[in-house]
Amino acid sequence: MRRFLIELPVPGLVRHLIGGVTLEEVGEAEGLFAALHGPDDFILTPLPNAVFMRDSSVWVGDGVILNPMNRPVRQRETDLLRLIYGLHPRFAGTPIWFGDQPGEHYPASVEGGDVLVVGERGLAIGISERTTPSGAAALAARLFEQNVVDRILAVDLPNARSTMHLDTVVTMVDVDAFVLYPKIRQQVRALEVTPGADGHLKVVELPDLVAGLAWATGRDDVRSIEPPLHSVQAEREQWNDANNTFALAPGEVVVYERNVATNEVLEEAGITVHRISSSELSRGRGGPRCMTCPVERDPLPPGR
Repeated sequence: MRRFLIELPVPGLVRHLIGGVTLEEVGEAEGLFAALHGPDDFILTPLPNAVFMRDSSVWVGDGVILNPMNRPVRQRETDLLRLIYGLHPRFAGTPIWFGDQPGEHYPASVEGGDVLVVGERGLAIGISERTTPSGAAALAARLFEQNVVDRILAVDLPNARSTMHLDTVVTMVDVDAFVLYPKIRQQVRALEVTPGADGHLKVVELPDLVAGLAWATGRDDVRSIEPPLHSVQAEREQWNDANNTFALAPGEVVVYERNVATNEVLEEAGITVHRISSSELSRGRGGPRCMTCPVERDPLPPGR
């Protein structure tokens, strides 16, 4: 397989590193693997989840976090990005805040859907099905050590498929506004994380998620947009990533067109909503934010 890949032109190499390599493509006709597998079986498996670019890397400030992913099927995505960020001229000199060394990190895993940049010096990190307490703690310690952020809000989510990542239930839609899945405030714990003595973390539990988000943004208060939907409608739209918005600019977001009720509530709150088709994209169980990875953010305009 190595010989097969090395001889490919760059576009073909990229296509196979993401799309996989079958036994037939390599031409392997002998050996135990060939004896036990058919020609269409994969020697190198595909990376179908690579479309969710938010998970494998996250940009904070002028540097990047390379995430040790929770599921083995996704860990190779981070390996490929480590090569790109380390070798491509476009990213020469980019600081890698976390994950610069390959290796086995489990159970200390972090995924980018749990990392929200909410202020100039503040983050929110979900503790979820995919981001473990040890992973979040290791990331926080590294970011504080390198003076990347001053404060981190840890959000302890229910360990369930419907709350896989923090951005499945809450995303930022303006400099002072978040859209929340109805009733999620009663299901999570919010913890204030700041640098402690001797490299340790200082952790203080907060009374409420929204109060924690305000603290993390560095603002006195934030707006909480919580669609007043009945339980079945709320669950349906949350499952279709209604809260997984991608902010193009303050007060301007990309959403799935299928989440009609949530989109109307966002517009009523003064948010500019750009709807995109979602009949096929939503099958992958990820929304507009999941499928983007901003590498540069413009400074906020004066007064914002």
